[in-house]
Amino acid sequence: MDAYEKTAFNYWGLDNPEQVEALNNSLLKHVANEDKVELLIAVAVQAGHEEYVDNHRILPHDMRDEFYAIADKGCCGSMNESFKCKSGNLYRIGFNYGH
Repeated sequence: MDAYEKTAFNYWGLDNPEQVEALNNSLLKHVANEDKVELLIAVAVQAGHEEYVDNHRILPHDMRDEFYAIADKGCCGSMNESFKCKSGNLYRIGFNYGH
């Protein structure tokens, strides 16, 4: 496990099977299986620099309205960016700076 994988593992609590199932049923619901780990790492690395984070979101790039509807539920600004996976699939990833 490299440092990025370890960061994601710790950030998301991936040692807990119930947490993994919850992520698959919510945050990763619209994510292709081959992209899940890569996207969890990308968000964990970005969010790990912040003190408070909420409203995590990972959606296919064409789900723009759904993505920003989640962002609008948060406060204190947000990090939103496009992310292209090694598979070629394009996603929007982000979170809010909660408090």
